[in-house]
Amino acid sequence: MNLDYLIKQAQTDKIIRLNVAVVLVNPDHKILICQRAKDKKYLPNIWHIPGGQVEDNEYIEIGAIREMKEELELDIVQKIYDTTVAHNYIGHADKKCRTVFVLAKASGKIKLNFENQAFTFISINEIENYFKPDVVKINIQVFNEAMKLIQKMGVNNTISDIS
Repeated sequence: MNLDYLIKQAQTDKIIRLNVAVVLVNPDHKILICQRAKDKKYLPNIWHIPGGQVEDNEYIEIGAIREMKEELELDIVQKIYDTTVAHNYIGHADKKCRTVFVLAKASGKIKLNFENQAFTFISINEIENYFKPDVVKINIQVFNEAMKLIQKMGVNNTISDIS
């Protein structure tokens, strides 16, 4: 799937910073989340769905692949699917930001770098335990859309050989 339209939508909406968050689902239908490092300038210790900024002139898919490799040492091994969920907010030096959430299939051994200090897999019922109240609703939406995509794809999870 070509996700160029997400970049065009962001440009049309005058988004200054476009981010991609990659949803990975384990066989127990739990999603991978990471805790940002305690010394990060922006949102230290906050739990999030892994990902990061889409660089200038970079495709969404390439940004997702790069971010998973940089942050977690994971390889995306199949197509990337748009969950159709986007989160608009003001952040990163008061810039108008958007995070788009994509579902991907990945493999590898999770190895955290300096950006994150922990990771875990959570169920939809645990979202409120990890996320701030202002982003609980969007993360529930992400979870539900990811599960619909998995069902549509006819698979049980999007993880192979992750430890």
